[in-house]
Amino acid sequence: MEILGGLIGIIEAFIWCMILSLILCTPLFTNGQDAINESILSTIQNTHNTIITTVLKPIYDTEDTLKLITDASNAAKEQQDLINSLMQNSGQ
Repeated sequence: MEILGGLIGIIEAFIWCMILSLILCTPLFTNGQDAINESILSTIQNTHNTIITTVLKPIYDTEDTLKLITDASNAAKEQQDLINSLMQNSGQ
């Protein structure tokens, strides 16, 4: 049980450090990014960026796929109309 508590504590500390680095990047702090770069927060920020990119990429890919599927029905209708128009113009 102590190991689980320690693991939860590490995750909580990581989350608080991410929040701190996000706050330091706001316009409230003129040299916040410099403070991050000169501390261990730079490693945490890089890890945070990697995790977010890794987690959000599949979500963005899914959204693009859903958009493609949704737009495919519209594209198919447009193609069908084009084919019908071509056939009517060729007299068939």
